[in-house]
Amino acid sequence: RQYAGVDPQTGKALYYKDVLNSEGNPTGERTTTTSTDQATKYYSGSAIPDMTGDINSSISYKGFRFSFMFTYGIGGKMLNYTYANLMHSGDYGTHWHANIKDRWQEPGDQTDVPRLENGYDDANYPSDRFLIDRSYLNIKNVRLSYNVPPKLLKQVGLDLVKKFQVYVSGNDLYLFSEMQGMNPQESFGGVTNYQYTPTKTIMVGTNIKF
Repeated sequence: RQYAGVDPQTGKALYYKDVLNSEGNPTGERTTTTSTDQATKYYSGSAIPDMTGDINSSISYKGFRFSFMFTYGIGGKMLNYTYANLMHSGDYGTHWHANIKDRWQEPGDQTDVPRLENGYDDANYPSDRFLIDRSYLNIKNVRLSYNVPPKLLKQVGLDLVKKFQVYVSGNDLYLFSEMQGMNPQESFGGVTNYQYTPTKTIMVGTNIKF
């Protein structure tokens, strides 16, 4: 179904439907309806991204080594059920997304958020209103390490140590995505439901080899 906005007089959600001829075939024209049962389903894009992959590299210089990996996806659509569930029309005891403040409230209001009415299921029915671009760029890993020269190890009395490395590393540092707080990487099925952004971790440590 494709969303057509909100009726400014009633605050009800509008959906597109085909105008049919006497034989029941589409005429090529469209009108709107407040009933999702009457709305026509249209092709609205694919969940499959055009491209996915990663970019990685490493640089070494005088004992220092810097490496990174970015993962990315380009194209594809995703139905953001998480956002849709937060834009409900008035389920008792359930919190809302901040965008609900833009809801229709009185005749003449121009908005794309329907009125609040408990039990009004057509208000946020799955449609292209909740389709988003699933493109993303994730800073998957960044690492900086330093191998202490063997000569220096001997000077400080660490003759038995063959390798002494110190490092700092970060995983999932930031996810650039239209889905604020959610993770578009998890599914090729085109639906997300409370799949949160990966936890950012930063590690500092040493590797010692005798």
